[in-house]
Amino acid sequence: DSLPLPDRLFLVQGRTVKQIASEGPCVIIGHLTDYFLEGNPDLFTVFIHSEWEARKHRVMARNNLDEGDAVARIKRIDRNRLSFYEQYTERRWGKASNYDLSLSSSTFGIEETAEIIAQIVRYHGQPQADSQKAAAGQPQVGSQEGAMSGE
Repeated sequence: DSLPLPDRLFLVQGRTVKQIASEGPCVIIGHLTDYFLEGNPDLFTVFIHSEWEARKHRVMARNNLDEGDAVARIKRIDRNRLSFYEQYTERRWGKASNYDLSLSSSTFGIEETAEIIAQIVRYHGQPQADSQKAAAGQPQVGSQEGAMSGE
């Protein structure tokens, strides 16, 4: 294939995200899900962010890194996410209006953030596309992980 690697990655991601979503209720973290599934009435998008210090400490602990290496890792990954997202979607990465919900895991913690999202999805039900899925509380969910991972 003569396409550059990032372009091939974009095409594979798009096919994969659409295939997974077509198979039924799912949670997809990242991978331009909000872009690839735009217009899908079952889509519920979430952007999870975190304060700098919380991100830094989480990355240090998870990856056994010192502060300098953790900061460098976070900056590199954020720069790559931003560049890839904005290049292929022509949208601003992390902009709250691109998502149905934006939450700070620093405010609620990781577990409570996940529970809040689950409760909203169960309550919201996404009844527009498939009333049977909505009645069963099983909408498809897309998520841009963003700063939650700290990476």
